[in-house]
Amino acid sequence: MREKKNKNNLEEKDNKSNNKKKIDKEITEEIDEIESKKANKTKKANKTLENNKKEEKIDKESDNEIDSEKLDEIEQEIIDNKIKNKIKNKEEKVEKIENTEKSPKNKILFKNILIAGLYILYFALLILAKDRISLIDFIKGLRIIVFIEIAVSIVLLEISLKKDNGNLFIYGIEMIIIGGFTVFIIDLFAKQNTNINIWIASIIGVIAVYYIIKCIILIKKEKKNN
Repeated sequence: MREKKNKNNLEEKDNKSNNKKKIDKEITEEIDEIESKKANKTKKANKTLENNKKEEKIDKESDNEIDSEKLDEIEQEIIDNKIKNKIKNKEEKVEKIENTEKSPKNKILFKNILIAGLYILYFALLILAKDRISLIDFIKGLRIIVFIEIAVSIVLLEISLKKDNGNLFIYGIEMIIIGGFTVFIIDLFAKQNTNINIWIASIIGVIAVYYIIKCIILIKKEKKNN
């Protein structure tokens, strides 16, 4: 009986030890599983963090690229605006130069028209004055006018030579020619020529034709220069 009891006790002890071993194995397996799960979770978490960091880097790089593109666009706009402003300034300068070049030519044309009108008026007044003033006074007055014309022509020629101005030189020559016409009219009055009015009218015609041709030449020169 005792032997049976001892056997039973030994069997119970073996069973208990086996059960403990099984339980320990199960516990260790469960712990290993939990730890492996935890490790997998940590790995996944690290991967997600790495991915997030990579995404953040990519986003930052893309933002930097966008910012750099915007900066390039702004710089290009600034450069374009500067170029446009320079072009406008150049165009304005060219227009000013063209206007300054045109204005003296227009002034010269206007001066020639004015001078032609004054000369024609001068000879027309001679026709009107000859019948209202005595012959002696009229000839004296014409001689004074010739002296003035010659003096003015000499002054114009001297100024033209000093300033190297071709227009003043031409004006001086024209004044000498007008003085010559006046001397010719004095000679007609001294000889008491009956065709004085015709001669003066022909002089007016010559002056008008000369200045018309001169103005046409000036206009053609201006067109060629443009």
